[in-house]
Amino acid sequence: MALERQTTWGRLIVLDIFLGGTGAGVFVIGFVLSALGPVKDLGMVCTFVGPILLIFGLFCLLADLLAPIKRCRRLLAGLSTSWISRGVLIQLLFVILGLGYALPGFWFPWWLTSGLAAAIGTVAFSLALVTAAYHGLLFGGAKAIPIWASPMLPMLSLFVALCTGVGLALLISVPFAGLHTERESRETFNLLAIFGTVSILIELISLAFLASARPGVTYSESLSKLKFPLTVTAVLSLLSVALLAFGITVGQAVYLFWISSACGILLLAAGYIMRSAIISGGYRYPLQIPV
Repeated sequence: MALERQTTWGRLIVLDIFLGGTGAGVFVIGFVLSALGPVKDLGMVCTFVGPILLIFGLFCLLADLLAPIKRCRRLLAGLSTSWISRGVLIQLLFVILGLGYALPGFWFPWWLTSGLAAAIGTVAFSLALVTAAYHGLLFGGAKAIPIWASPMLPMLSLFVALCTGVGLALLISVPFAGLHTERESRETFNLLAIFGTVSILIELISLAFLASARPGVTYSESLSKLKFPLTVTAVLSLLSVALLAFGITVGQAVYLFWISSACGILLLAAGYIMRSAIISGGYRYPLQIPV
């Protein structure tokens, strides 16, 4: 019996999950930069970009629906049973609180150091982490596609989102290079590099567990179909780790400009390939009904 690739979720859903995960990841990175980094304005921009990306992702989700006006009203109707409904609610709350945390900082410099901002930001930070892992939980409901039902998928989804978040934060940091001292640029890069390296390594470990599991013939056959894109993802991720390590070692602003650009592109590309492979590459054996 031949494997059948699922076609229910297409490129728009890939974009929804990629943009949503990256938006959640870059918000997490921005919140950490706002608290610990020497360049607070970079963190503020990242926390603003995160919810905006997620809004674009939700538009992709609505565009994928055959009758968006009618069906979007039902997205919140199944909170007790549907991960899609729960996810939409979580993401809407994240957008509201994330923008509530980021936007006032553009007009009121004291805002990010206030207690109210810290409270709103902490809740938005928690919702961003849940959003980043949510897509893996969503896949788990599709029991007919064994690789989607893997218990490793929520963790993999979380750290793919964090990796793409680091990648986008590195790209956003490039225009800031000339606005701050070399020491501030170096400390910011080192913080992003440490966070990114840890996230990439945990992502690769999760991917290794996903690839090494053999719960059944269908799972193994599905995994064989995904071998090439997942290998490409792993290679791009390892190249990113090497670049981040080189940047920490060199530490000169002229090198960090190019390293941040290259590593950001690699991490975003790896994240998109990973999302696309898992979503559009979900395989199953078609149901056969005896006649």
